[in-house]
Amino acid sequence: MPTGPDMICFTVRLPRAQIGYLRFLLEAYEGLAQLKAMAGRDEAEVLVPSEREAEASALLHALKDELGLEVVSKTDHPA
Repeated sequence: MPTGPDMICFTVRLPRAQIGYLRFLLEAYEGLAQLKAMAGRDEAEVLVPSEREAEASALLHALKDELGLEVVSKTDHPA
């Protein structure tokens, strides 16, 4: 998966107990996203190639109720 300016970063808030499950789900969609958990926090960064932004956004929205997930912000990933 590429990294750098062609990436979008979704910051999501969800219960820490669900972070491993979210990682598992994202890995099932090969090349869709990488998950970076924030130690000791109920937040994680989901790094997505810009060309797959719509697909990742739809998946995160679909997981909202199941995981108690909230998208806090969306930004271009710093190079």
